[in-house]
Order: sequence, then structure tokens, then C-alpha cells
Amino acid sequence: MKSTAAEIKNLKAKDMMRTDVVVANGDMTIAELAELLQAHGVTGVPVVNSKGKVVGVVSETDIVAAETQKAPEEKEAPHYFRSGWDEGEAGAAAIDYEKMAFPAERYVEDMMTPLVVSVTEDTPASEVAQKMLAERVHRILVMDAKEHLLGIVSSMDIVGLVAESCDKRRP
Repeated sequence: MKSTAAEIKNLKAKDMMRTDVVVANGDMTIAELAELLQAHGVTGVPVVNSKGKVVGVVSETDIVAAETQKAPEEKEAPHYFRSGWDEGEAGAAAIDYEKMAFPAERYVEDMMTPLVVSVTEDTPASEVAQKMLAERVHRILVMDAKEHLLGIVSSMDIVGLVAESCDKRRP
């Protein structure tokens, strides 16, 4: 979506959300979640119950926290961070999940954040961004009045819009 600064000002959540939302289930293991995130190239997903209702959000940060809880004495960067990350590998995930040792008994429901930060589809883009900053989250869910998941807006979606706007202003 190509946008100028004036167009961005008039955008709503529905104009910038992605509707192909990847979701996790609470009964997934941490290893299964890691595979899901890696397969879809995302860093976090909503968690839904058996009826499809959103019950939380889980991210790579939660995985790292779960993995490091068993070894808090580590003082250096954990061994599962990709060494090439510092060299700026384009498109590379920061975490090499294959090097992580997941506790077999840990499930998504044990580590998800049950507080869901959401907006409606008519929320202005500026309010979406402000809410992300205020809540210190990298993704915000777009829900309807009945709390059905309609889409998701990530911080990278907003960065992309700003970058496109800057490109259009250059001669």
C-alpha cells in the first residue's frame, strides 16, 4: 500500500491490518510454537481457544523468557541467538530455535500474555500507533464489537507506511 503523509493521517486500522493472521492454540508446546513462528516469519501471534476466541498473545520474547528461566545464571547472550544477526542478515530471524532446549512440559497457555491489546477496525492509524507505544507492544489485534479477530497490525506495518510516505516526498 503506497501512502502519502496526508493519506496516512486518514487511515484506519482496517486499511493497514493484515487479515491472514497466524494463530496459536494454548495446548501447543513451546517447540511447536517456535516452529509456527519460524514457518510464517512472524515474531508473535494471538492465542485462541478451541472455539476460536482470542485468549492471549504470545511472542518470541515469551519463548526466550521460558527458555532462560531454566538457566538464569547465563550472563552473556544466549547461545540460540544467530551469530549472523550482527552482520545484518536480511530476513534472518534473530533466534535460532534449533539451538534452544524447550522444556517438554511447557505449553503456550503457560507463557502467553492473557491481556489482549486491541482496537476496532475504525480506529485511526495514529491512535493505533499511540496505543502500541503506550502499551509497549509490537502488535495490536483488530477486533469487532463481539471480540472476533479481524486482523493484526504490527509495528513493522506502521514503519512500512512511514517509509513509503518518506519515499513519496523525495524528489
